[in-house]
Amino acid sequence: MSKSSRNQGFTTGVHQKNNETDKIFQQLRFLSNATVAQQLLILLADATLIWELENSANEAFSTCPVSNCIATGSLPSPDFSPDAVIFRYLLPVLPRRDAHQIWIFFSLESPLNTPSFANLNGVVNWTATYRLDSDIPIPYGLYKPIGRVISSEYKQSWFAGKSSLVAWFSSNCFTMNQREAYVRELSRYIQVDAYGSCGRHRCRRGSPACWEMLAKKYKFYLAFENSNCRHYITEKLFFNAFQHNVIPVVMGAPREDYLRLVPPNSFIHVDDFDTPQQLAEYLKHVAENQSLYDSFFKWRSHYEAVNTRFWCRLCAMLNHPVPKTYDSLESWWRPPDVCKPPKLFAVYDEAPR
Repeated sequence: MSKSSRNQGFTTGVHQKNNETDKIFQQLRFLSNATVAQQLLILLADATLIWELENSANEAFSTCPVSNCIATGSLPSPDFSPDAVIFRYLLPVLPRRDAHQIWIFFSLESPLNTPSFANLNGVVNWTATYRLDSDIPIPYGLYKPIGRVISSEYKQSWFAGKSSLVAWFSSNCFTMNQREAYVRELSRYIQVDAYGSCGRHRCRRGSPACWEMLAKKYKFYLAFENSNCRHYITEKLFFNAFQHNVIPVVMGAPREDYLRLVPPNSFIHVDDFDTPQQLAEYLKHVAENQSLYDSFFKWRSHYEAVNTRFWCRLCAMLNHPVPKTYDSLESWWRPPDVCKPPKLFAVYDEAPR
């Protein structure tokens, strides 16, 4: 097969919308085969992006199989034309837009927490978001099965020594999916210790002592997103819960979206219960049964986290860019039914018993 044929197969395949997580693995597999061209400059056209991403991007590029990319928050001169422009909400202001440039829409927020993108229609070439149908998907986390069994993970019990039931950490108490109303109703039937602005308990946000307390003391963690939108699954699951040995109780994307990213029987979804009371009864049942509780951790013996290497995939793709344009980014970002209404409304908003 010729190099041009291989390149064509890559560039069409990695943009297909029906591959879900397979697209990520296809992009990762291509890395070692990409042709390295001249240095490619990526402009981060957003002050927040510069602050958050510039250093991490260039550190990542230094370890990529295709490493001829550099990210910057400013151009060397007004006449310099970047190869790619990454932005979030505002249209980049550049002296000109050259035909070869790839403009990339970047977002890790849900459609319910972003402005209208009607002004970006006919402007965006690629999308880089948590959505799995993005041109470059950036899920907050991803797990894959492995062939061997990690025996120490399988035999360990996370049940002993945990004296409390449910923890919830939150600073946003007025969310689009009204998760706070669900938590209040749930707390009528099971003890929920709410930390942060939405509760009575205090633990310094992000402190190691806080995470250690969660891991040692609690059996369940409410990994409730602020929006019930497709594919929107954040660090609340991947870091807060999975990294601290508690069973996550999740609210957000549909169950099938969770199963695209994480192992089966690694979480409890609120959609599986008609009412918060039913969920509370099930959590009590799990909390009283050590073998059942530990069964939610068996996946650790045969799954592992995937480093999806966003910057490496982006650099490889920029070496073989596919010409395309989103005629209506707004329609892609906010199609019908991309987000669901709240599980419970504020009718439940009353003081817990």
